[in-house]
Amino acid sequence: MSAILNTFTDLEYLEDITYLAKNCLYINITLWLLSLLVGKAWPVDFIWSSFPIYLLSFLLYDDCYSSLEFCSWKPFVTLIVTSIWGLRLTFNFINRGGIGHEDWRYTDMRKQFGKGYNLISFVTVFAAQSTFMFVGCLPLFVIARASNITIPSLIIGSCISLTGVLLEIVADGQMDTFVALKKSKQKKKLVLDTGLWKWSRHPNYCGELMFWWGTYITSLRNISSLTSIGIIGPLLMSVLFFGISVGLMEERQLKNKKEEYQEYIRKVPSAIVLLPPGCCSKRN
Repeated sequence: MSAILNTFTDLEYLEDITYLAKNCLYINITLWLLSLLVGKAWPVDFIWSSFPIYLLSFLLYDDCYSSLEFCSWKPFVTLIVTSIWGLRLTFNFINRGGIGHEDWRYTDMRKQFGKGYNLISFVTVFAAQSTFMFVGCLPLFVIARASNITIPSLIIGSCISLTGVLLEIVADGQMDTFVALKKSKQKKKLVLDTGLWKWSRHPNYCGELMFWWGTYITSLRNISSLTSIGIIGPLLMSVLFFGISVGLMEERQLKNKKEEYQEYIRKVPSAIVLLPPGCCSKRN
């Protein structure tokens, strides 16, 4: 028990975490001020997709600059995987309206808080999201600073993360095609229930969680590292998606198309995890 507590309270990464947390705060303040200038909260979305790349790049530069002997090639594999993930997310954000477009969640909050939204948004939109993202990045600190990341962990973790990115690409592509056909009135159905969306109501969330858990698996060195600070990241991400994101999204879907979405929930009971069509479907 004491060994586990010692692992969690290890201050090995404290200096790096403190420095980069301050950077994240400064970036948040800058983009929050920009959001006040443009009148929309879309700048916050760039933090999520770009900061993990910056974080790992900074740590690796610091490693190689301070000591070429410590500069291992293994963390650079994770940097490539993280960059692919971030570029996909950024492209998807821009492709769906991106700059100038405000996510419906921020618009709803703007209506809810009225004039006080500008001040409240720094906490609820910028700081809150960035906190989840920053904690999710904790395995990256371990990957960058550990000299003994194993090849099996690197291969398995990277494959899981890349599979998650591929899953997101396919799921988002299927949704974009469905929305386009619906707008052109070639589709009369209100809910997408084919492709990956027949296996899960939120297959894109499944892909996102696979990325974060894959990053954690990459950081594993031995069985004792199962209790490292890195595990906090994917655990918190799982709480975010299962406990918050799914609820917000489905509340909106039920509000806009109650009967159709209730039927969809019956047919596809799994909110995130991919399950074969018809598996555990709810009966009337």
